[in-house]
Amino acid sequence: MKILVGYDGSECANAAIEDLARAGVGADCEVVVLSGVDVWPHLPASMFEELEGEAREKSAMAVQRAHRLAAMAMVEARGLAGEGAERVGKVFADAKVRAEARAESPATALVAMAEEWGADLVVVGSHGRSALGRAVFGSVSQAVVNNARCSVRVARHRPGAAGRGLRILIGVDGSSNSAAAVQAVAMRSWPAETGVVVVVALDVQLAVAIPVMDEGEKADEAGIPAWVSAMAKGSVEELRRAGLAAEPLLRLGDPKKVLVEEAKALDADCIFVGARGRSRLERLLLGSVATAVCARAECSVEVIRTGAD
Repeated sequence: MKILVGYDGSECANAAIEDLARAGVGADCEVVVLSGVDVWPHLPASMFEELEGEAREKSAMAVQRAHRLAAMAMVEARGLAGEGAERVGKVFADAKVRAEARAESPATALVAMAEEWGADLVVVGSHGRSALGRAVFGSVSQAVVNNARCSVRVARHRPGAAGRGLRILIGVDGSSNSAAAVQAVAMRSWPAETGVVVVVALDVQLAVAIPVMDEGEKADEAGIPAWVSAMAKGSVEELRRAGLAAEPLLRLGDPKKVLVEEAKALDADCIFVGARGRSRLERLLLGSVATAVCARAECSVEVIRTGAD
């Protein structure tokens, strides 16, 4: 598995690396730790090297200073990437780990590197080093979740997770991406006593907006249609075949709220969701469930994308 880790030296970035130990990825994975230069995001890459010789003599003092400061920023980024790679090496002693730095803003660098390298998963902290970043869902995390073509894990520190089995929640909506989320969990290597809850949230507004598939469709006492129950059952059976203890949970309500609420009630370590819903109509009505869950959840969130996205 090829994992790209965004690293800026923040506590959240350190937590993201520690969280990899609870992501079910194999110890023999290949990891690149990447730091982007976030000082002058619009400067060309050539500006991040110091001027020398004749080029330096012919340049104005302001240009020389810009080159010098940009070069210093690149040196710092390389140092941070190296620090992050050392931390990853402590989590996965057998992994192939290398450090990279790019003369691009962090989000741009991560999305571009993931595409060029063919990453399977990008790992980022929920926010960065700035005061604003500590107050809200980070702009880097949000940009990577929205623009990366592979799966993205937004990691959060879970101080109370030690000493118990992992608790995973998967949001299922019948889309190919939510099916991929179930498959991703089923294919990974999890420790004993890992518990999985498959959540299907049927939005009332969505149920009214989309025509009923069959007027004679049966529903349970809570109003959950039989096809929804069958969908949850199929996902649970797939996970159980993989050796995981899995249970279904069916709820009426907005998926963005239901997933966050149930994760909190479960004290989940991670929520797995597909990158988008089943149709354009659903995306219009619900907005991005994945982005909303990433912003609101108190635990890590992994957004799964299929290769067709």
